[in-house]
Amino acid sequence: MSEVPAALQQRFFAAEAALQWRPAGGQSQDRIAHLHDEEARVRSVRGGATITTDPGPVGALVLVVAVLRRGEPARLEAIDEAEVPFAGGALRATWSGPATGSPGRPIPFADVVAVARYALV
Repeated sequence: MSEVPAALQQRFFAAEAALQWRPAGGQSQDRIAHLHDEEARVRSVRGGATITTDPGPVGALVLVVAVLRRGEPARLEAIDEAEVPFAGGALRATWSGPATGSPGRPIPFADVVAVARYALV
């Protein structure tokens, strides 16, 4: 993606490699991504065609890396807390097929990149 300079892409991929993953627990297929002192719940459905994350820096990092690897999603959106079982709302990227759950507000990829940069510190 031309919005992300090559050097910044390298930093995002290095941070992704440092992520530690664990199951979210319970009946959920969600996983928890941990980096430094932050965590994000991540839900991947339809073989990764849709990824939903917590809206913080680690969740944004997961989405940014997914977009850099897979290309621009058909939908990139912010979801209100009342619409998803994620505390504080969520970010969602959908590459193919219908969006899962309630539609959110479209957001620019640059905004997700800006949030993900906080995970790099």
